[in-house]
Amino acid sequence: GLQAGIKWPNDVWIGQRKTAGILVEAGADFVVVGIGLNVNSTGFPPEVAEIATSLRMESSRSFSRADLLATIIRRFAIRRRQIDRDFEELISAVRQHCVLTGKRVTLTTAHGPRTGTVEGIAGGGELLLRTEAGLERLIQAEEVRRLPT
Repeated sequence: GLQAGIKWPNDVWIGQRKTAGILVEAGADFVVVGIGLNVNSTGFPPEVAEIATSLRMESSRSFSRADLLATIIRRFAIRRRQIDRDFEELISAVRQHCVLTGKRVTLTTAHGPRTGTVEGIAGGGELLLRTEAGLERLIQAEEVRRLPT
């Protein structure tokens, strides 16, 4: 029942706080996906306490990690099939849950820092960023921060 959103490219937020992170490493014939999820944590170190949360903190109840893992695996299998058969449906779900759309952000790319307004997610999963130079399609970024409005 919690409303989660995607902070492109690899974070999951509840409200304005990170509850999960996803790392993907790919090669010519493999993909490895790592998922870190704050499940039953009740607090965080001071340096991340303002930006981190857990499912327990947001819902006021604890969770079975085994049940949660089973749910994640089932959902991952559905999304994996969409990559092969219905990528547009997958991207549509990402667009629908993107917490950055319409927000001003600053981010670091391989070509230097960028600042602009997120216009959405492109068909290949790229972030659409409107900068002073125009619309950019970003495939990767190191750090993405929302700017105060």
